[in-house]
Amino acid sequence: MNLKIWIVTVMALMLATAVQAADSSQAKAAIEGAWQLEEWHTDGEILRPPQAEGRFSVRDGVVMVLMHRDLKGTRKSNYGYGTYTFNDDSWTYGYDRYVIFTDNGASVTAGPGPFDGKRTFQIKYDGNKTIFDNDNGHWVFVFEGDTFTYFDKGKPVRKWRRIGNN
Repeated sequence: MNLKIWIVTVMALMLATAVQAADSSQAKAAIEGAWQLEEWHTDGEILRPPQAEGRFSVRDGVVMVLMHRDLKGTRKSNYGYGTYTFNDDSWTYGYDRYVIFTDNGASVTAGPGPFDGKRTFQIKYDGNKTIFDNDNGHWVFVFEGDTFTYFDKGKPVRKWRRIGNN
């Protein structure tokens, strides 16, 4: 009797490990690649090209972002690069260097990026959506097909579309 319980337990653990590995592969397939900015939600407006443009790249452990927006006479350009890692059920990334240039027409200033250190996101699945969730919904990436939307506290911030052959 104990042998049967042990065999069933071992088989269940093996199955759970196989599912986690598949999930990590599914998450990598969802995020890795090159992305083009489609929408930038800011100050109650939705900016689209050419008013807002950008690229986001996630490949081979390196993350890079270049974004530009022009709103009410103020131009902002964001540039950053860093690294990322995957675990069985999470994705962690951070920027080694990130700068935001703000040009108001009279002067140009340089400021820091959106955060210091690393952010870790739990990987979840909901039907055909792959969800990267940090801090129980504070920051969330929702991938669906060849698009993803980045949310901050439940509000959409940026929408991206996959480009190229990924």
